[in-house]
Amino acid sequence: MEIKMVDVSKIRPDPHNPRKGHFNQEDLQNMALTYHTHSVIQPIEIDEKNTIIIGELRWRAAQIAGLKQIPVIYKKGLSKYERLERQLIENIHRQKVDLADCRDELKTLLMSINKVSTGGRPASVSILAKKLGISTPYLCDILGLDNASDSIKKALDNKEISTHHAIHIQHAPKEIQSGLLKLSKTGTTERDIREIKNKLKEFPEPEQRKEELERIIQRKEQHEYEFNKDLEIAKGKREPEQIIEIESDYDKRLLDKYYNIKNDVFGIVADHIKKFKNDKNKKTAIRVLWEIYYYTEKELRKLGEIKEVEV
Repeated sequence: MEIKMVDVSKIRPDPHNPRKGHFNQEDLQNMALTYHTHSVIQPIEIDEKNTIIIGELRWRAAQIAGLKQIPVIYKKGLSKYERLERQLIENIHRQKVDLADCRDELKTLLMSINKVSTGGRPASVSILAKKLGISTPYLCDILGLDNASDSIKKALDNKEISTHHAIHIQHAPKEIQSGLLKLSKTGTTERDIREIKNKLKEFPEPEQRKEELERIIQRKEQHEYEFNKDLEIAKGKREPEQIIEIESDYDKRLLDKYYNIKNDVFGIVADHIKKFKNDKNKKTAIRVLWEIYYYTEKELRKLGEIKEVEV
């Protein structure tokens, strides 16, 4: 690996770099001050046409510092996919570029891996994650943001919310995604949004409700056979010989659990409202609290219908 000194003026940036020319000016100035004293220590990589592969930040800082030459390593014969891969790795791990801003480039690399991979998309995602040095679930979440609502993608692109905010909102029930987006814009932490999302996703999905109903009916039929009389399914306490006594079994605990979910979520949002000094943000959070209230009440009513149905 030969390092050469090349005139700064002969080097040009890559217009297709995933970073898209976004550089923190403070970082540039600080790096330039360092170069005044120590020059460029870490060489940049360029191709046979003197176009930068990785190291554009260092090249720009060298220009500000007034350096005439900088150390470079020539990387010749790279395919466009190999080039893009190196740029993404540099941007993610050295320059801390938000991976959500590179979704198009990630899809391009994924398509190139798909052409040679025999394991389908899941295997290709795993291969790409390993190449980039990130976890497969996180890469799946990033790629999945393409399926987010337009309002979530717009807020993410405008830097109104973070990537982690967007991921948690997208994984929340659709009925409250809009509310969580509003909360995120008021400064609600990623941790709080994640906690609310996790709590609300504990409500059973329709297929789970169907399985629970079938399980309760089976228990009813078993009890009818044992007691040799008709029984009803109901919520609350009755005479043991008249109904299946839910208070003493899993079904009652399940119902209590879902009521506790609602209370926990309310507690998270209510505590957050107390922290707001801005009245506008406080009003937004209160409106979202009502949205969550209506959603949880609807979910609990669905659960109640299962518990109280007569067969």
